[in-house]
Amino acid sequence: MKISKYTHSDWIKRNVVSSTLLFNQADFVDLISTTYERTLTWYEVSDQENILFSFPIIHHQRNASLVTHFFYQAIPLNLTLSESQFLESWQLLINSLKADFDSIDLKFAPYVEDISPFLSAGFEQEIRYTSILNLQVFPKYSENVRRSLKKASKHNLNIHIHQYHPEIISEQIKDMLKYGLGKIHALKFPIWFEYLSNQHSALIFELRDEKHRIGSALYLYDKEQAYLIATMGGQEESGGQAYLYDRAFNYFQKMGLKQVDLLGANIPSVALYKSKLGGELHPYFMVSYRKHKIRAKIKANIKAFAKRMLKSFGFINK
Repeated sequence: MKISKYTHSDWIKRNVVSSTLLFNQADFVDLISTTYERTLTWYEVSDQENILFSFPIIHHQRNASLVTHFFYQAIPLNLTLSESQFLESWQLLINSLKADFDSIDLKFAPYVEDISPFLSAGFEQEIRYTSILNLQVFPKYSENVRRSLKKASKHNLNIHIHQYHPEIISEQIKDMLKYGLGKIHALKFPIWFEYLSNQHSALIFELRDEKHRIGSALYLYDKEQAYLIATMGGQEESGGQAYLYDRAFNYFQKMGLKQVDLLGANIPSVALYKSKLGGELHPYFMVSYRKHKIRAKIKANIKAFAKRMLKSFGFINK
């Protein structure tokens, strides 16, 4: 068993791979690395002539941290392995990553259930949650949501679907900035979203009343599922919020998709509302490694202290 490393162009020459899942598609990984001006290296574990799996890492120098919270870590090739092969191959990958990088952050999709090799290698884990709606048994709305949809029917609301809409993207980014999206990510967001729209992997649902736009939602999608990226507006007193979700769910169900990942469910009130839509809570893992943990902790503490001091003197307002 061995591990090899390739540039994206070299890996593409060696592999003809198609994936039904967006985040596992080679073009998607390349898009993100290019958009964020990072290096993309493919780690490939093989046993004799058989490729066991590939693992793309987006990095800058010795930092392999997440570029944004919107995406899961890709694992494009994943054959069925025996337990011994699983442990040996992943240990080989992890040792290589630890040798190459001082800082590593990975976010696995909910279908990744075993991260024990990372924990054994000294990675720290964080268990987070998302809400996933099963479109094959849709709808399973609570009575509250059904009442909201009845309200919407009395307010002459309608949905317009767009491949791309610059004004809506701008509105969504302004809203994201209020909730903590970094300015660098705000600049990069339209680049990758517009590209995916042109590739028929992203959609915008615009909610309107008789005269105005009153809400919108952004989704990515592949052949299996859709992924909620952002939603805003659609006041609940008019039933608009529920209507915005409902129309998107119906659209994706008619496309033949199996489920919708509703982005996250770590805030209790958010998790409760998404459960009323029919979403079920699913855990996912984030793992991190710091070679110089003490140094990194001191640096973070100094940065936090400096920020508090600047804020106290009125130099910054957040």
